[in-house]
Amino acid sequence: MDKSPAKIGMIVLVIFIAAILLGQVISYNTPYYSNFNVERDGDEARYEIDSNLSFNYTATSLDNGGLYQVDRYVAFYDDAYPMQGRTDKIRDSLNWLRHNLGKYNVTLDIERLPEIERIITELDTGTAIVFATGTLPMEIYDGTSDSPLFEWLKAGGVMYWMNGKIGSTYAERGASNLQEVSDYNMLFFGADDVVRDDTNAVYDRNLMDGSLTDSLKIYFNECTNGIDVGKLTVDFLGLDYSYEGYSSVAFVKYHDGSGMICNLGGTLDHDTAHSVAQIIAPKLTYVSTVIDHHEGQISKDPSGILRCTAGETDIFIFIGTMTVISGQCFRI
Repeated sequence: MDKSPAKIGMIVLVIFIAAILLGQVISYNTPYYSNFNVERDGDEARYEIDSNLSFNYTATSLDNGGLYQVDRYVAFYDDAYPMQGRTDKIRDSLNWLRHNLGKYNVTLDIERLPEIERIITELDTGTAIVFATGTLPMEIYDGTSDSPLFEWLKAGGVMYWMNGKIGSTYAERGASNLQEVSDYNMLFFGADDVVRDDTNAVYDRNLMDGSLTDSLKIYFNECTNGIDVGKLTVDFLGLDYSYEGYSSVAFVKYHDGSGMICNLGGTLDHDTAHSVAQIIAPKLTYVSTVIDHHEGQISKDPSGILRCTAGETDIFIFIGTMTVISGQCFRI
């Protein structure tokens, strides 16, 4: 039998690699589960977490004003229209957002124009739309106040915008270039100079201890295409991160109706998809406030009591911090 050092070294290497592969198989196939239960009793809500995980968790009661009874989320993606950025990257980013929203038991459908157009023309305000292609299709927005998109927002529609300056362009089917719009600030926000005009990428790290942003572990901090909430004349909520007054994330009541625009000042990509999901899942609005907040470890205190408002309260629970394993939002 060959017992040379080279032979022995090769055997050890094979055993080492086999051990690593076995460990990967075990880790990827280890079953874990997480179930959440919330029950309300007057001005309190008791939550329980049943899980075989031992991670930390966060439980927060939110007053979102009882606004917007959204029961479906869709994202627009149609490669028949030009986009701002690489189409394959945008599609991949939307898939990552869908994956991350799934952790909260939220389904995101990626739809082409016909379904988006149906939602808007039928004034389906129970469906929120994510726009991440950096532009809008001409059939719903052509840079004028008569665009169908505004009728939907007026009726109570909810839209989430990211990847570019909201409303600054629209896309024609089959075209190679985007059409520029000059008056997009006034169209979407009813005020001038709201959207940051510069194109250089800017970020902020100012996270206030105990704030709503901090409580929900929201880490989306790009302000490149943020809006200056100080120039708004309507109700709004700007999260912590801001650069020279431009918020990275802002929830804004539509100025000519009852709908809402959530403007994200950065891009949706593989790295930010989890933060965008963390913004959408708890049903935040322009009036959202934290009522009560608790952080714990599942193995030590898997249950607790949170204070509620007299009206509808949203209870948002999730396991994990920088990387969320699972979670759920309950409206009670």
